[in-house]
Amino acid sequence: MASAEKQTKDYWTLQEIAERWNCSHSTVLTHCHTGELRAVDVSTNRRKRSHYIVPNESLLAFEQSRETPPPERPAIRRNRLKVRPGEVIEFFT
Repeated sequence: MASAEKQTKDYWTLQEIAERWNCSHSTVLTHCHTGELRAVDVSTNRRKRSHYIVPNESLLAFEQSRETPPPERPAIRRNRLKVRPGEVIEFFT
């Protein structure tokens, strides 16, 4: 799916979101049931299986709320302690 198409889509099915996030359909459905991801039930018969679509704004808001901030500074790289051949301590003698 082209990145331009991702920006112009108004509604997403749960399967499309699962493919976008590389996860299962049930994971996306769980986010909808918990209320984290706002979805609209468009099924014709409310007593049977539900069919959800997710507005693009809701999807983008959910993804933005789940973003992790970049690290404040890079981790300090420590040099490995170099031991000279004569300074090796024999523990098992």
